[in-house]
Amino acid sequence: MYDMSSVYGKSLPSHHHFHQLPPPSNHFYAFYLGPALVISFSTEFYYFVQYGFAPILAQYRWLEAVLEAANRPEARAAHPWIITFGKI
Repeated sequence: MYDMSSVYGKSLPSHHHFHQLPPPSNHFYAFYLGPALVISFSTEFYYFVQYGFAPILAQYRWLEAVLEAANRPEARAAHPWIITFGKI
């Protein structure tokens, strides 16, 4: 997870982190916000399958890894809420 406090200065406490693929990809990402893990995923990949299934598979594997980490007992104790949303 990325520590976003260095990006936003003091606006975020140090326990807020981002997790995403290395830049320049921002199609899917996750971050902690208080007691919640917020996960954003791309719905656009499913509309443009003519470009191949690699983006869909990459997102699926990433989401699987994020959810596996989020469901560890220590992670659930710190962040019991998991919120997801799809975006284009």
